[in-house]
Amino acid sequence: MYIIVRKNNGATETLKKSNSRVKKTFNDFYTAHMLVQKLNSNTHSKMHWDVQQK
Repeated sequence: MYIIVRKNNGATETLKKSNSRVKKTFNDFYTAHMLVQKLNSNTHSKMHWDVQQK
């Protein structure tokens, strides 16, 4: 299982499901990585998302 995370002022922020507090999880690295690429292409800050094994 994989999750998507980023550092925000030293704290780790985890991507959540829409309208929920539940962490969005992925069964395979490839699917998570594809979403990370899409998220980072729309992020102008230095807080880029990354895939982490759960």
